Amino acid sequence: MPLVLQLMLAYITERGLAVEGIFRESAGRSDIALWISLLAANPAGVETCGSPCVIAACLKRYLRKLARPAVVADGSPAPVQPH
Repeated sequence: MPLVLQLMLAYITERGLAVEGIFRESAGRSDIALWISLLAANPAGVETCGSPCVIAACLKRYLRKLARPAVVADGSPAPVQPH
């Protein structure tokens, strides 16, 4: 798993789980763009971010841009099939 992904997940686990709607609340586009570029240059810089919602938004964007899905069917429960 890429270091930046590990650090974003750790940050959210440590500081964001108590934030209601952390993955629903959106951060400003400029904040997201700034933090994506900062994290690309220095993933450890995640610790200096004061907003778990910004890091959650960066994480969502990171996962959306992956060439392959982050969650694979191998070893995970089969999706519910429609009737």
